Amino acid sequence: MSNEEEKKIDETVENIYRGLELTVTDLQSKLPEQVDSMNVKQLRRALKAVILYPEVPDDLADKMSEREQRFSASMLALHQSTVQLEIKAIGELQRDYHNKQQGEK
Repeated sequence: MSNEEEKKIDETVENIYRGLELTVTDLQSKLPEQVDSMNVKQLRRALKAVILYPEVPDDLADKMSEREQRFSASMLALHQSTVQLEIKAIGELQRDYHNKQQGEK
């Protein structure tokens, strides 16, 4: 693989992670408003759906309003995006450690 191809891949990966960072920031700013707009019963149902995902019982899913579904989807997206960013950080630490070990040889 040429240096130019490696650079393109690195740029693409960075763009993906930048998108994840923007997603996390956006969700963190919008989720509190969503929480405030729901009553206790709605919030409880939405949180149960997040906890039980991906096996949300039909009787729970059928009762969920569009607002509750959006909140649950946003919570799951926030979680998944955060996990991806954590995986990236771990990968970078492993790469740095590997590079340091190679430099000491």
